[in-house]
Amino acid sequence: MTSSGSDTPLRDLLVAAELVSPKAVEEALRVQEARGGELAETLIDLGYLRVDKFEAFIVSQPGIASIDLSQYKIMRELCDLIPEETARTHKLFPIDKMGKLLTVGMAMPLDTDTIAKLAELTGLRVKAVYCNPEHIQGALDRYYETDETSALGDLQAVYGRARGSSTMVSIASLLRGIDDLPALPETVTKTKEALDDPTISMEEVETMIGSDPMVSAKVLKLANSAAYKFSRRIDDVGMAMRLLGLQETYNLVLASSVLAMTEGAKGFDYQRTWQEALFTAAAVPAVAAKVDFKPSAAMATAGLLHDIGRFALAHVSPADYGKIDKQGAGKDLVKLEEEAVGLGHPEAGYMVADRWELPEEIATLIRFHHTPELAESMQKEASIVSLAAFLSEAHSKQTDLKTGEAFKEVQSVIESLGLSTDQLLDIYSETASNLAA
Repeated sequence: MTSSGSDTPLRDLLVAAELVSPKAVEEALRVQEARGGELAETLIDLGYLRVDKFEAFIVSQPGIASIDLSQYKIMRELCDLIPEETARTHKLFPIDKMGKLLTVGMAMPLDTDTIAKLAELTGLRVKAVYCNPEHIQGALDRYYETDETSALGDLQAVYGRARGSSTMVSIASLLRGIDDLPALPETVTKTKEALDDPTISMEEVETMIGSDPMVSAKVLKLANSAAYKFSRRIDDVGMAMRLLGLQETYNLVLASSVLAMTEGAKGFDYQRTWQEALFTAAAVPAVAAKVDFKPSAAMATAGLLHDIGRFALAHVSPADYGKIDKQGAGKDLVKLEEEAVGLGHPEAGYMVADRWELPEEIATLIRFHHTPELAESMQKEASIVSLAAFLSEAHSKQTDLKTGEAFKEVQSVIESLGLSTDQLLDIYSETASNLAA
């Protein structure tokens, strides 16, 4: 995946995304020069940029993860690394330091100039994540205490700890836990390298995959699932490669390796996740066909991996997450996760995708499978994956989809694709039958 840093100025990114006009930017720059402050803040104050649109734009940028800072107690000594004036001026807060890497929550994580200045100031490599500006302000007031505000700061600290009392996971351990996930097998890396090497033969790639029995077995299991409707059984990796092509073979190797790594994780229901992954991947082309859209290979892979964030959260806090995961579904589950650990599984999944350098298209679809309206340029693809995932979860939980409220959560997605609930019921029945065959 690409890094979060970009040499493109924010003003150009906002104009390219059609969030503001060039004329509005020119006026905002004049005002900014006169009174100071951040460009985005000035655009918002002048009424040219909506806060919700700006936030959606920020979190949709490649490599930019989002953290709920309000849920956590931060190590106070981190504040010594960044002067209070710098932190308040640029609306940022130090979150974690691991070795030479400093993780900073920022209201504007695309501000590469500030990130470079922080690196120079601290002598550390700086990784920026997005945090809500109000949460940053609360952390600044709570942790950068003065004598006059210490009593208020103590009360705010108590309040902050009370809000996060349902979990012992700190934001530092959350980030470290995801960063500490083991690397993907070498087979995945070598297969990816083969994609970029026009001189390598299919036979060489087949030998390479075949040398990893675990990956080979998982690849064949997926290839013979309902997600890939082959007319005959696939008995060897070479046959799978000839039928799929190298790009989709890589996606299959990637998905099988990731899913294999979740097996045996504490507090994580691997069997349920495996079944939901297969159902989602099988439903993706069925939903796409109903809207006359040709799905990419990445969409099926994203269907297989859409809930990988659940594994990440279970990895960080197995006992707590084992309880959360059984309580809710859909957006309700995401809300429970955010309240308990400050991060929902779609965002955690995106962070894992970044950690493992998954293709950006797959990472984006994982991130927005519950909120496809935020996927911007990939909104249709995300909507298809979202509906496939919804049907999969309904199948897993044996939800009665014929009740009046059954499709309420995804009604806007259904309408955006021009589908009917009857069409989705047909997809549901067909997919369930194929999986049972």
